[in-house]
Amino acid sequence: MGYVATEICDETGSWLTDFAIDYQLVKANEGDIIFLSSEDEKQRYGLDNYPIENKRVLIRKLSMIEQSVSYMVHTNRELILMLQGRKPFAVFFSIRGENYNVFNGQNFYKYKKLIKYKKVQIEDKIYHFKYLEKEYWRISAFILVEKIRSYLGNSVSLEAAEGELLGYSREENIQFINNFYMRYVVQQGN
Repeated sequence: MGYVATEICDETGSWLTDFAIDYQLVKANEGDIIFLSSEDEKQRYGLDNYPIENKRVLIRKLSMIEQSVSYMVHTNRELILMLQGRKPFAVFFSIRGENYNVFNGQNFYKYKKLIKYKKVQIEDKIYHFKYLEKEYWRISAFILVEKIRSYLGNSVSLEAAEGELLGYSREENIQFINNFYMRYVVQQGN
């Protein structure tokens, strides 16, 4: 349940449109990135009935959050949303000593004049902040939310504050809290 073919933007590396698919009919495995260079390729993979425009497509299962909400989750779409002016601020994490692409394949470097970067290390956790020019203030606010969370534990208020800082609307935050946070985090004690 909940499988999609997600278009990947060649220029930015960001995820674009999701197409709900019947996983049983697709001739690819979950996690595969397939290259659709022609209509024949779309047909070969069983994707010829979808209006896919980009050549790179990721076959994936929707995350628990995506299955819980009706809006588009920003994960792996941060760069494209920032370029569109729909997301003011993004946060990525890494752990000291780990070496991997913290930006999930998104090509932020190409847009470094438009999207600013600041790295902050707190203990072993490294925060990689991406922000639009006038949104620098969000870094201090985010760090404050994280410090309060580390002292007092998580709460609905802190989740809402974090969502607001990351550019989610009030309605999206309410939906996330009601449909995901209260159901999976609070009730299951995570």
